[in-house]
Amino acid sequence: MPTRTARRVLLTCMTFALPAGIAASAAAAGQPQAAAIAWHCTQEADASFHVLCVPRQAEAGAPDAAPAATAAPGTAGLAAFADMRPVAQRGDTEVYSAPAWRVPLHARPTDIDMVQQLLKSVLCGTHPSCRVSYDNERIRVAGG
Repeated sequence: MPTRTARRVLLTCMTFALPAGIAASAAAAGQPQAAAIAWHCTQEADASFHVLCVPRQAEAGAPDAAPAATAAPGTAGLAAFADMRPVAQRGDTEVYSAPAWRVPLHARPTDIDMVQQLLKSVLCGTHPSCRVSYDNERIRVAGG
């Protein structure tokens, strides 16, 4: 038989966990399904080897994506430390707040698969219908 302290701890946990679980499930039920996002990323050859990524809305499972915005390429995320969640998990308003996002690599990319994995993590996180295409053909590094 549990002690009085153990019963109080159990009762306290149930008191706070049950309403939180109900509220979370109700909020999730009221939210629409996340829109499919297709990121088109291009390697830049600046000092930090930024990757410029443009978000596009896409139908889930569609290979081609229509551009979401036609404005001149600017970048979002000036307050980079304000929200550390992956971009797609912040919501469509944040994703499309600017025509493009820049992700710094800080070194010349040597492994395309690792860069794609990094971009998928930073841009998509656990977003269910998000994909990233990475084009590193534009990078030109002078050797000597």
